Amino acid sequence: MLTTEKRNDLFVFFLVIFSLNFFSAAFAHQGIAKNLSYAFLLGAVVISVPYIFQKNFGFTLPIKLIGIAIIFSNVTCYLFWDQSLVNSVSIIPYITWFVFLYLDHIEYDLEKIEKIVIIYGFLYLVLFFYQFYRNDTVLFGFKEEFKEDRGVIRIDFPGGGIFYLAYFIALTKITGQAARKWLYVLFMLLGITAVILQVTRQSILAILIITLFHFLKDASIGKKLAVVGLFGLAVLAFFNIENPIATGLADKSAETASEGGQYIRLLAAEYFVGDFSPNIFCTIFGNGFPNNSSNYGQFHLNLGYKYGYFLSDLGIIAFFVMFGILPVIAYAYIFIKSIFIKVPPEFIYLRYYTFLILLTSFTSDYLYSLNFLIANIFVIYGYQVMMKYANYQTVQISYS
Repeated sequence: MLTTEKRNDLFVFFLVIFSLNFFSAAFAHQGIAKNLSYAFLLGAVVISVPYIFQKNFGFTLPIKLIGIAIIFSNVTCYLFWDQSLVNSVSIIPYITWFVFLYLDHIEYDLEKIEKIVIIYGFLYLVLFFYQFYRNDTVLFGFKEEFKEDRGVIRIDFPGGGIFYLAYFIALTKITGQAARKWLYVLFMLLGITAVILQVTRQSILAILIITLFHFLKDASIGKKLAVVGLFGLAVLAFFNIENPIATGLADKSAETASEGGQYIRLLAAEYFVGDFSPNIFCTIFGNGFPNNSSNYGQFHLNLGYKYGYFLSDLGIIAFFVMFGILPVIAYAYIFIKSIFIKVPPEFIYLRYYTFLILLTSFTSDYLYSLNFLIANIFVIYGYQVMMKYANYQTVQISYS
């Protein structure tokens, strides 16, 4: 018979794969696998919701606000966009936010989360390189995410949140006291390669900046200047030596710069903030998450196909449009509060992941995407653990 500890370990382990819907594998787009994922996540939410009534501490209040706001936005979606409540089942993965409350209640070991994330991080890399090799067949994700762009077959591989979190954990372990550092070095090298092959400029920039910062933060001024100089020369060489990836990235950057005020993301943001919501109620409480099988979902798809207006390109703005102003305030609270929490060197990956989300908070869906949601929860839970430890230390000092 399994102990409570083992049951919790299995719960967290399966929570990751079901929240990612098997890395959005083709076999899980519908049928038994998808239903299994939804059933597990619904069960996870059900066992977590009772803890919504416990006393607020740290990040529990903003997490509750986000989860409740997501649920309530479906009421506005039903009332003003005629999306059936049956279609609202699609929000189940998004209210996985409540699982934070369960993790907090059982005080799950953060180091166990690290191990689970690293396992799934390696799985992500194996599946990504296999899909890259088999780019003629969509095995993970959706067909529209596969296109020849910026010099390569660009694959926006599902599950990025777990991968990036694993990368930052590996980066932290390399300079720490961890055993088997070669394993983390291997992960980092494969990880950088995967990021470059996915040719997403903001992700490449974030990874390179954070990696450089991590290795140079304790170095002398001379070493910092030397490494930054060498890095600059390497970047120049990369873009001046003929290779399709460099050419594609340079062309895309030039195209974006030339658009100026007509940049498609700016136009999309103006439309969704100023003209999309049918009334003030939807503006405040959100328009709801669009299910592609509903008329509301089809309206969203047509905006993308006809005008190039995609919510997934707008980060916090999309979060506001779908779920209202409360989750935005809650997220702002989370970010601000996390800045002032003391984080020991062995958990500095929490800061790095937060920086990645902040850097992409207006240009991607990393804030709320199902590919990132479970990693976002783990990181906020990590900060919660830091706060509890600091509070415990304060109490011990007051009693001594």
